[in-house]
Amino acid sequence: MNCVPVCASFKVFCVAFPLALLASSATAQAPASAPDKSLEIPTLVVDHDHRPVGDLTPGQFSISVDNHPSFAPVAIREQHNEPVALTVLIDASRDPYHDLSNLGEEIGGLTSTMFLPDDRLSIYALDCVMTRSLYNMPPTPENVRKAVASAMSQPDLHNHDKSSTCGKSVHLWDNIAAAVAALSKLPGRRVLLVVSSGHDGGSKYNWQTVQQYALDQDVAIFGIRDQRQFDADTFTPSALSVKNGHTGQTISPTPETREATKLDLLCANAGGLILNALPLRRNETFAYFLFIVRHRYILTIPAEAYPQGADHTLKVTIPRSPFFVSAAGAGPPQPPS
Repeated sequence: MNCVPVCASFKVFCVAFPLALLASSATAQAPASAPDKSLEIPTLVVDHDHRPVGDLTPGQFSISVDNHPSFAPVAIREQHNEPVALTVLIDASRDPYHDLSNLGEEIGGLTSTMFLPDDRLSIYALDCVMTRSLYNMPPTPENVRKAVASAMSQPDLHNHDKSSTCGKSVHLWDNIAAAVAALSKLPGRRVLLVVSSGHDGGSKYNWQTVQQYALDQDVAIFGIRDQRQFDADTFTPSALSVKNGHTGQTISPTPETREATKLDLLCANAGGLILNALPLRRNETFAYFLFIVRHRYILTIPAEAYPQGADHTLKVTIPRSPFFVSAAGAGPPQPPS
């Protein structure tokens, strides 16, 4: 299986063309609204332990578009067996922490239990360039293992080196936008999973712009981050200080922590969340990620509440509840599975 270089340099195609142009192009190709003139919003609702919350009713949700008065969805259902178009973006720019050698086996091992026959999978890897080795194909064990191995062994990935060489200059946000652009053309519930520590090395676009672009393209973004990387970024020996005669901890996040937190914010504002995992438990985390995707709510709203072809702000909440709620953008109804 040959890898397709998505970008020959950091000037990836999402940088060469403004996001607004990409958005308008994708919008023009989007399928028309269903005859009932409704739209659907995939919405994640979990508790403080990231467990899906069930048995909710339409009246518990509050939706606000462009800061207009809030309203409730006309109907809700759980996603369950609806086909998923999943793209996995593997950030290979910090290999010593990521331990990505078993990634193909970890994802491939889930194909018989967590993926459904109509699901489709795309695989990208990122370091000095971003490569794509699988695009909108059935997630069979053979497809997955070959695609991950091919993506990770592409000569240009590490600039013809054996390990990461461009970690500090990787344009993570720009390449996430490129993956969203490709994913936006596919049918199904569009989900991007970013396996990354969350460090960006000078993208043209900031995470807020990419988050808005994902919202406009009806793409939910989730992340899996190495727990060791998160611990390394958040621990600083100088964080301890003495205040009023007592040892206390100063709240002064390191630059690495502040940068990594941006991926948390991107996911939380684009229909997903971040999951931390040690490499030995990452296969379980992959499985749990697919589990919570299947248990998202699909909120049905009138099409006139979210006019297509324009950028919108979207806020979905469950007032007076302790739950974490994250909504992707509104898109046309999906055909029955």
